[in-house]
Amino acid sequence: MKKRIFSILLIVSLLCTLVIANTAFAANDDIVPTTDDAVSQSEADNVATYWLKESSSTFSTWDGAKLSAPVTYYSVEDTSIPVAYEYTVLNEGKSVGFMIVSALKSLSPVLEFSDGKAPSSYLDNAEEFANKEGFVTDKTSPLILYWGGLTYAVQYGDQMKEKGVAIHLPTGRLQNVPDSMKLQIDADQARASWDELINNSNIKSSKGDVIISGVPAYYQSGADEGYGDDGDGAVSFPACAGSTIDPWDAWDGCSCIAGAMIHGYWDSHGYSNLPDGEDTLIDYNHHYMTTTYGGSTAWWLIDNGIRDIFDLCGYDFDVNNTTGTNWNDITTQVNANNPAVMSFSNNSHSTTLVGYQTAYLGNSVILHNTWDTSTHYLAYGDWDICQMTKVEES
Repeated sequence: MKKRIFSILLIVSLLCTLVIANTAFAANDDIVPTTDDAVSQSEADNVATYWLKESSSTFSTWDGAKLSAPVTYYSVEDTSIPVAYEYTVLNEGKSVGFMIVSALKSLSPVLEFSDGKAPSSYLDNAEEFANKEGFVTDKTSPLILYWGGLTYAVQYGDQMKEKGVAIHLPTGRLQNVPDSMKLQIDADQARASWDELINNSNIKSSKGDVIISGVPAYYQSGADEGYGDDGDGAVSFPACAGSTIDPWDAWDGCSCIAGAMIHGYWDSHGYSNLPDGEDTLIDYNHHYMTTTYGGSTAWWLIDNGIRDIFDLCGYDFDVNNTTGTNWNDITTQVNANNPAVMSFSNNSHSTTLVGYQTAYLGNSVILHNTWDTSTHYLAYGDWDICQMTKVEES
């Protein structure tokens, strides 16, 4: 049974939600927006136009498409300073994807792109939720914030700013807003890419994708339907697994959904004793990851949960969390056809790694984001701390 969960979110929670261990990790310094690094609107438009043409081989619906006027995302440190521009890709007037171009030369020129819905398309749903929760007392313009990959969130009015919260656009989850943006993007390399783009009008195309075939795209979303059931049922696990109403909140949590995609992949690759079906696999991951009622998962338990389900079904898999993910980790897993869970600290969100792209403007990871069925490209390093949960046949 599918569900809508936007209207039931009653408490402030992190997006996924992941609970992160009290451990120190190496990360970049704060990304502080400066006028020296500012990208002009015309420069951003030119990059978006270039990338639209470049990506028509990735998404066939982008061939001959046009770009919308940009939507501006702002800094969490100074909400008067743009950090990115969102462009909706339109083919015959219909949305066929989006891209996010940086507004700072210290960040990769193209931060994200996808054949899914643009984050700003969820603004009406977010405003409805903000009104319902009493955040909007008069007509207030939305302020969209961005502090790294997949973080696009909106504030309405002073109450949300004072509380330090925002509504994540695709999922409708209420989340905490950080004081700064910390990313692993190489700022010098990013500036070099911008300089080349601005000063060279005849850039040669150089792009290639490596994608693991057959990874399912499971999802739950606050504004769209997804896999799962309505929640708040009286039936406990394992009887609740599948379409039976769960004893927990309707939002199972992104880690559970990401883990379920891993099991779904291996189920179709010779491990058929695994539980069948999207709803069932998500419920199994919710239980074995010891995810909370509201969908929060301690990220050090993601590997245990995934491994326990394999063990339960009589399969021996090596499943391990690794922090400080680098490009070699990513390419090694993808080249071996091993989808992995990638969890990001800057938005407390888990995704499923399904591929990577090498490109002139910089490399990207290819993800299933857990809130839609799109193919999502995220610039390498557009995160603070990244944990990869590797899943390999023993």
